[in-house]
Amino acid sequence: MKTIKHITIVVLQILILSFGSTLFQSCDKVEAPYKIGGDTPTPDPDPGTSKRKTILFEFTGHQCVNCPAAAEIAKEQKEAYNDKLVVVAVHYGFFARPAGGAFSRDYRTEIGNTWGDDLNISSLPKGVINWKPSGDKLITESGEWGNIISSFLVSPEESVVNIGLNVVYDEQNKKATINTTSKFNSGATGEYNLTVLVVEDKITSAQKDGAEIVEDYVHNHVLRQGLTDAYGDRINSGNAIQVNTDYSKEYTLDIKPEWVPENLSIIAFVSKASAFLNDREVVQVIETHLK
Repeated sequence: MKTIKHITIVVLQILILSFGSTLFQSCDKVEAPYKIGGDTPTPDPDPGTSKRKTILFEFTGHQCVNCPAAAEIAKEQKEAYNDKLVVVAVHYGFFARPAGGAFSRDYRTEIGNTWGDDLNISSLPKGVINWKPSGDKLITESGEWGNIISSFLVSPEESVVNIGLNVVYDEQNKKATINTTSKFNSGATGEYNLTVLVVEDKITSAQKDGAEIVEDYVHNHVLRQGLTDAYGDRINSGNAIQVNTDYSKEYTLDIKPEWVPENLSIIAFVSKASAFLNDREVVQVIETHLK
């Protein structure tokens, strides 16, 4: 009996050790997205992007006295729709210029200047939603944003494309590698472009608000840089689209010293490729944090 009991105890000890070894080995697995280093994985298109999302291009400036009220409208819409709505604050024009003192910062960008110039925006605030005309106009007033955004998002239609977005941040070298994958469904026709942007939240600096200068105003969704051409990089050539095929692109971003990595996000959107300004509709958009 002692011999049998001794054998039973030994067997149990072996089984416990074997299970423990397997358990600890399984903890070594790193789930995607991989943000520690090494090769950047190609992202699968996000199944959550099958419903069409919306993007608001909010043209603004730190010396624009009416822009804080418009920013509040954008904030309310963002809170209402969460990740279904992406906001990009494009600092542009006369009221966005640096002017010394409290307004020494310059939040204008090359890509934002191109958009503003092409749209011929002469006053602020202004908005463009999904780069799609509302009625007969592409540029909208802040008081119109709520109704236009709800027309897209209350009952969102199926998107013709799903987007996968993966970001790997190299903290030591202050670089990021961005991989995108676009996968079209059977409803897609024509040519499409991919645009990739960098935006930053929680930037504290002066802002005119009516007759007041708010020294510690918090700017959010601030466009920092475009990683593509102003109207995107071509995804497909001609009208040929391979349905359910991954169209992948990779971009590298150098993190500038004045940026706060924890507050950065990457935005990728697919739009129609067209020579006409009013025919560059954004058909899908996705946003993810850098870290």
